[in-house]
Amino acid sequence: PGTRHASVTRRVDRTLVGILVLAAVLRFGFGVAAMDGPVPETWVTAGDQYSYWYYGNEIADGNGYISYVTDVGTAYYPIGYPATLATLFWLQDHTPIPDHQPTAVALLHAAMATASVWFIFLIARAALGRRPALLAAAIAALWPNLLFNVPTYTLETAFIFWSTAALAVIATHDWRAGPPSTRRLLAFGTVLGLSVVTRPFSL
Repeated sequence: PGTRHASVTRRVDRTLVGILVLAAVLRFGFGVAAMDGPVPETWVTAGDQYSYWYYGNEIADGNGYISYVTDVGTAYYPIGYPATLATLFWLQDHTPIPDHQPTAVALLHAAMATASVWFIFLIARAALGRRPALLAAAIAALWPNLLFNVPTYTLETAFIFWSTAALAVIATHDWRAGPPSTRRLLAFGTVLGLSVVTRPFSL
């Protein structure tokens, strides 16, 4: 029985790896291929995506978070996603990383979106068991909206990444052993905070 159980565990692990590989192939492949339109600076009208891109560049260039409408400091958009783009753009400007921003954003989103599938598996396994968790991960890997947001300048991919990461940190604690450790609670609070500055209603 022990050998059979170990074999099943290894097979299920391979299933999870297969789901994650599928999620990664879809997200990296579609993300890079679809992120080939005109860059935001050429867009005729401004909107959320343009604003996130604009403020990310302004912060990366050291110009702060200044509204392009009023020319004063703003908090109209939560700082989390513009700051995420700013970090990416700054790295592109100061390292040998290629400077093509659309590809970099697509790659970042693809990595975040793939990790989110794993976080969803961890949360579902803690709540429902391994088989439902594999089903949840497979659904997330194939869910169209989660895929279509990868090649955009929208914050949904980053928000889902941080919020599911926070839940995974706390859900994977063995509650039969008592309350979480201070280290785990600090990790949970930190990642939850990153989700809050991306979209405050995660609280």
